[in-house]
This record gives sequence, C-alpha cells and structure tokens, in this order.
Amino acid sequence: MQISNTALSIPIERYIINFMDEVPLPDEGKLCVQYEIQGSTARFYRPIDQHPPLVDKDEIENLFKCLNVDSILEIFTAILLERKILFISQHKALLTQVINCFVSFIFPFQWKHSLIPILPSSMIDILDAPFPFIIGVDACHDSSYLDFEDVIRIDLDVGQVTTPEEILLQSQMPKLPSKEGRQLKQRLLKASEHITMIPD
Repeated sequence: MQISNTALSIPIERYIINFMDEVPLPDEGKLCVQYEIQGSTARFYRPIDQHPPLVDKDEIENLFKCLNVDSILEIFTAILLERKILFISQHKALLTQVINCFVSFIFPFQWKHSLIPILPSSMIDILDAPFPFIIGVDACHDSSYLDFEDVIRIDLDVGQVTTPEEILLQSQMPKLPSKEGRQLKQRLLKASEHITMIPD
C-alpha cells in the first residue's frame, strides 16, 4: 500500500502511531484485520502452520501477467531444489507479491532459508552468500552487480528467467516428473487462460 504525502491532512507519524497502538494483531487462522487509510485498505492475516501463506487472487494474477507458465514452473522447481533465486523489478510491491505467491505454491513444504522480498542497496553483497536464498532487488541496480555464477535471475519487468551456465552444464536443474509436470502445466494454462501477460 502506498500513501501520498501530498494527500495527507495530518502528519504521517500520526497514522503510524495509530496503526501501531490501535490495530490488533490477528489471531492465527482465518481472521483478517483490515486497516483503512486515505481510501486504501490494508489486510493482515496470520496463517497457521497447517495452511499455506495467504495470497489473494490479484497477487496471483500479477504473477501470471509477468511470467509465462513455463517460467513459473522453472522457478517453482528451482525453489524446491533450494537454489539461489533473485527477483528483479522496478515495482517493489510486485516483488513482494510474486515472492509470496511462490512461497505459498510450495506448501506443504516451507522455505527455511533466507527470504528478503526487498533487499536494501546497502546489503547487495549478500547476493554472494554461500547459502540458498530468495531475494528481491530494485531494477535500478547496475546489472553487473547482480551477475553471479550460481544465482538464478528473474526479471519480472520483461518476464525473463536467466539460469547460469554453470548450473546448466552441471545438470543441477532436474525437471519435474514428466507425467506430473505435464498435468501441472495443463492446469496452470487452463487457470490462467483469461490473464493477459503484460507486453515487454
């Protein structure tokens, strides 16, 4: 949710204090807490461990507008294999939405490694870490700073997935089982047939 400073009739600090003091933390489960500010509504959930992270229809549609089904399956497989995965976009809200979608897709598995939807510029060196991660970064960074041999890069603004040659040569990216993979692809194509991808 974005709030325009020019549209606020009272200082932003008052909204923050009100939010922190008055908005209750939702219980785990189906309970949703809504908070309205300047005509926008923020919704908060706390899923229980037996349920996947909650994402709404709009977030899933935004994912399918950015990436085709083959790319989504490739990323899904990479997450199951616990690879280093880097999402890039100039839209910070989109980074969070897409990453939340993929984390929910792997349920009942859980991502136990580093997960940073929006990485601050001052921490860009963490992309050279030796452990698996799912990280989102702003597209304003020079691409040379985001080029690592073992990091799979997903540019959401152009719908492109780049798998490093090192991973491809070492055959470190096994595919989903053929029968189940075809069935999953067909279901995703059918579910997303009404969604139009955003042109490059």
